[in-house]
Formats: sequence, structure tokens, C-alpha cells
Amino acid sequence: MTRISITILNRFFTLSLSALLLISISLGFVSCRDTTFGEPGDKIGTSDCLIQTWYAAESFKEVSFAPALRIIELKFNVTEAEKETYQTKYDDHHYNETANPGQYTALVNEFDGISITSDQDFNGIPAGGELGEKFWLIAESPYKWLKSGSLVTYDWNNPLPSAPIDENMIRSYLQNKVPYFYPVVVNVSKLKKEDLLLLDNSCVALVAGETPAIKEHKLTITFHEGERVIKNAATVVFNEK
Repeated sequence: MTRISITILNRFFTLSLSALLLISISLGFVSCRDTTFGEPGDKIGTSDCLIQTWYAAESFKEVSFAPALRIIELKFNVTEAEKETYQTKYDDHHYNETANPGQYTALVNEFDGISITSDQDFNGIPAGGELGEKFWLIAESPYKWLKSGSLVTYDWNNPLPSAPIDENMIRSYLQNKVPYFYPVVVNVSKLKKEDLLLLDNSCVALVAGETPAIKEHKLTITFHEGERVIKNAATVVFNEK
């Protein structure tokens, strides 16, 4: 396994280096009525669809690690999914606002759960043991809004669900923060299937609640979807603080 190269993301420059481990997973993830797209970035008229592009994650593409900020970024190989199928399945026809091409995206994968293991002992959990209780999923999803019939929005002025890192750090990572997207902040061991539906591919993260006593780990992260898995491993060295 090749040692992961250090990548510093500009938006994290202002974060405290004492923040706990943030593992960032970036997933590289219908036809809408009364919608005419121009060039990418052009404004369009009113769209009845919130999700402009639907993606299916196929496999991990690459992994990079920034130890100073304790960030592991995972990129996925994706394919564009059939728009009409998922517009109908999730009843995405009630947005009725101005949108940009590709402004909001979602993964169509129906993940059952996430597992994380290490080749080393991790603060009381033997090597090879499941580390879900040590990590939280941090993400955004419009699933609850669509499930409500596009009636119940999220108030981002409310405190976020609890996680073992600074709330401002979570907010700085999440991209959309609009009423149609709900924050997903859930301990990995307690994830339900609906927590993993329609994840925004631009901001999915795993956050460790504690720094391991053994600093160097080969972490294996697996997304489960029925009998299919998306898996990759990364060798990382955690800082003391």
C-alpha cells in the first residue's frame, strides 16, 4: 500500500489543528419540466426538480490524507444515473426554484451500512475489529424533504445533531446548508438505511471521536449495498493532537 500523499484543502485552512480526526469522503456522483440548461454555470429558469444530476458510485478512485488536519478524502468512480427513474421514485417534482446545471447532486446507491476496520488495535478494539462506534458519518441529504412530499424543510439555524467535534467544523465542511437538505450526523454503528439515501456526493465524511493511541493504521472502509461492496484501504498516520 502506497503511503497517502498530503493534500491540504483551502476551505479547512481556518480550522483548528486541535480538532478531532475528520475523514472526508468526496463521492464523484430528472428530465425536469420547464427546464432549459445552457452552459455549465449559466442560470436557468424555474426547475421543478431539486436534484439536477443523479450519480451511482461504482468504486473508489483514489485516497488522499492530510495529517495536519487529519482529513482523508476518498473519491469515487461514478456513472450518471437515469434521471427520470429517480425523479419518479423520489417524487422530485416540487422544487420550483431557479437552479444551475449540476447545482445539486445525489447518489442513487441504497447503501445498507458502512464498516471500518484497522490492521492495528484502535483504543480498545483489537486489530480487524469493527470500528463503527468510533466514527460518525457527516453528510447532507434531501431525502427527508422529498419523503415529506417536499413540505418539511430543515432550519439550519438550529443546532446540528451532536457529534464529537466542533459544530462549526461540521458546518464549514457541509456544502449546501439549504432548507431542502438535512444534515446527517450519525454514529456509524447506529446508521439506518435511510440515513444513507440520496447523499450529496460533494460532502460525505467520517469523523473519529478520538485519536488512536497507535498512530499508524491501515484503515479499510467499506460501503455495503446488498451483496455488493465498495471498498478501499488507506495507510494513515494520526497526529498527537
